[in-house]
Amino acid sequence: MEKKIGSIQKKYDFYWLVHPMDEKQRKEWAIRQGVKVEQLIKECPKVIDEIRDELSGTIGCVLSTPLLPIDLIKRKTVIEQLKMIKLMIDPKVPVGLGAWWATVTRSGKLAKEILDNPIIDGYTGTVNRIVEQVYENINGELNRVAIIGGGNVGKRIYNTLKKYNNIIFDKFKINELNDNGYNAFHVDELKSMLHEFDIGICCTTATVDIIKREDIPEGFVFIDDSYPHSIPDYEGRVDGGMYTDPQVSSKWLIQNGQVYGCLMELIEKVRETT
Repeated sequence: MEKKIGSIQKKYDFYWLVHPMDEKQRKEWAIRQGVKVEQLIKECPKVIDEIRDELSGTIGCVLSTPLLPIDLIKRKTVIEQLKMIKLMIDPKVPVGLGAWWATVTRSGKLAKEILDNPIIDGYTGTVNRIVEQVYENINGELNRVAIIGGGNVGKRIYNTLKKYNNIIFDKFKINELNDNGYNAFHVDELKSMLHEFDIGICCTTATVDIIKREDIPEGFVFIDDSYPHSIPDYEGRVDGGMYTDPQVSSKWLIQNGQVYGCLMELIEKVRETT
């Protein structure tokens, strides 16, 4: 059955692209829309929430594809989704890339090729906040940082901290060992080496557990920006890249002013132009 694609009739000041991270979340989103998961999967991207920014007086929409990350790994699928989104949105309104969208569109390059909108990949907002969180959660001098994940976020965190500090960095990435100015280790070595670090940053998109709770040293802090989360929920885990801005709210996706870094970067861009 061919998908029926129509433009979003309501006027918005920005769009934020997301997707369900797992089957459980997709089911929850289907229930919110009053449809069965099987029906949701067959449909085109949908507006699942609205975001209000009291400071700028603007309203944005959260536009979600029903597909899971494993589906979006396929370039052809991503292109199909972007082409549908292009038919739905106002080409003059900025688009922010949430969840895996920045990754699967090659840091937004693919989105820029297909969409006519200004594209905000969200990396800067996420990285800046994680760097702040490093200093908020460190006790004493910062000497060694474990960065898990060598994608755009991990590399930018590395370069940002290196720029302002004389720090030895150690990066872990599954199945890939590179030496680009930092010491590289396989993720399997993480358990035996965590005690050597002052703090850990996890920003991988790996779909496997990185480490077990019992293998994390007492008092160790992990800033976790991985999706899906690769660090177990424990007292030292910090949600990476999260801002607190009570002027930003939504019906259900944003609670208590907790705003994702990629979304915060988009909102800041909108604030600059209003």
